[in-house]
Amino acid sequence: MFEQIINDASNQASKYQSSDDYIKDGLIHCNNCNTPKQTVIKLLGQDKKVFCLCMCQSLKVEEEENRHKQIQQEYINKQKADNCFEDKSLKAKTFDTTDKNSKIYTLAYRYASNFDKMLKNNMGLIMHGERGTGKTHISACIANSVLNQSYSVYMTKLSVLISKMQENYSENKLHLLNKISDVDLFILDDMGTERHTETALELIFDIIDKRYLSKKPIIISTNLTQEEFTNNENTQYRRIFDRIIEGCTFVKSDIKNQRADKAAVNKQDLLKILKGE
Repeated sequence: MFEQIINDASNQASKYQSSDDYIKDGLIHCNNCNTPKQTVIKLLGQDKKVFCLCMCQSLKVEEEENRHKQIQQEYINKQKADNCFEDKSLKAKTFDTTDKNSKIYTLAYRYASNFDKMLKNNMGLIMHGERGTGKTHISACIANSVLNQSYSVYMTKLSVLISKMQENYSENKLHLLNKISDVDLFILDDMGTERHTETALELIFDIIDKRYLSKKPIIISTNLTQEEFTNNENTQYRRIFDRIIEGCTFVKSDIKNQRADKAAVNKQDLLKILKGE
């Protein structure tokens, strides 16, 4: 068995022989790197000359293996990204396309860069602020950065998640709850805009509780204030928020309201057209 393994390895190495090779000390040497392509081993008490890779061929084989690994990893990352976002446009969001002067940018960048520690210590974020202040964009930047580190991420709007669970209640709910529990980072976008029905509240509790029991980080983006989270008197919300707050830190988005700015520019442009300017 051992002899067969040696012979197979030798035969594989022999494929790298060249007409430029030369003999030195009774062994074939590479004319390029001047290292041996043969070696002598003891096999069943006898010396046996077998082929091996020279230095330059070893480097070429290693480079080829690394290239294949990179291609495989890129494919895996693409598959993870496809499974990460309900909104596929978020796959293009990166820290390079973000206002680097904002405090939320710095915090989010550091969070993503140190995600191994965040995961180990179950440290999440509650990003709150008015509409249009970049919470979804920043969340997606974190998601893509963490994905590029080969972690698994699932990012979705809470309203979309509730709707999907209700479509085929038993099957979809079980599948999605398992996904929420399994991923390394779960990002729940736009919490607080969903319909406040009895069924929705029960589903929200199941979602948050499932993630809470996984002991892995969650990131929440919301229009709700810190006060609404910490001092909500509604019993149903209280049991939901308590689980979120336990493992999360509140951070407020300080990015300028881009939607309002864009709307103001559009309004000015329209007025100019109407005035014939």
